[in-house]
Amino acid sequence: MIGSGVAHSRWRLWRLLEKGCVLLADRGFCGFADYWTLLQRGVDAVMRLHARRGPGARKIKILAKGDWLVEWKKTGAAPKWMTPEQWRALPDTLLVRHIVVPAAIKGFRTQAFTVATTLLDAKAYPAAAFADLYLMRWKGELFLRDIKITMAMDRLRCQSPAMVHKELLIHLASELARRIAYNLVRAIMLQAARQYRADPLRLSLTGNRAAIRVWAPRLAAIRSQRQRRRALAALLWRIADDQVHLRPNRAEPRARKRRPQNYSSLNAPRSLYKEIPHRNRYRKVLS
Repeated sequence: MIGSGVAHSRWRLWRLLEKGCVLLADRGFCGFADYWTLLQRGVDAVMRLHARRGPGARKIKILAKGDWLVEWKKTGAAPKWMTPEQWRALPDTLLVRHIVVPAAIKGFRTQAFTVATTLLDAKAYPAAAFADLYLMRWKGELFLRDIKITMAMDRLRCQSPAMVHKELLIHLASELARRIAYNLVRAIMLQAARQYRADPLRLSLTGNRAAIRVWAPRLAAIRSQRQRRRALAALLWRIADDQVHLRPNRAEPRARKRRPQNYSSLNAPRSLYKEIPHRNRYRKVLS
């Protein structure tokens, strides 16, 4: 049942991609069946090599230092999201390019990793471009984390895809106004960045959110279209001018600013629960 649900989600995801797109994803999607399916739709892939892909690969040609053309061999076991008939219909081999990417950056756990891609032309797509491209994927992870925390969606308790979908719908129904406001602020920031040629990744969300709060009543009170356009242009200039310092490869630790209070868990009915005295010095006795 889990396999069929994942398959359905995967096929729906692949249908959203148009011919000529390049899919940048993590190693969870780096598989023989995924790459072949994407190529059939005219979509190239750039992903970190899965740890289990090593034994089923054979180097064909060295393109440069740390850059090879590799032949993937189809394994005997089909993925869970494919039927045995679909798996047998796939070819036995697939030509993929492996690129070793150095990542000696503060905050990164690994010093180097391998990227697997279906973009095989080393002249049109140099290895250094893949290093910059895949390192940008981490920014995407940070953006998703920011959205989840801003929307108070950083903790989803359900496990199955169907229940997670229901939980998201319920949460979005209660947080719809906040979600719309967040998207509107981001849209205004993008408009300001395009108009004044600023880097949208360096615009301050907190500062611009405060600026929009201040300017919104003024814009609403202006009746003249000409004056409103001038005020809007001034607001966009203010947003584009509020940039954070350039912080390349900034460390983003997964840590909390506010830690939970040191209270014991309420694991019994309130009428029966007895609070542990001196809880700061309490240690659970291991039996």
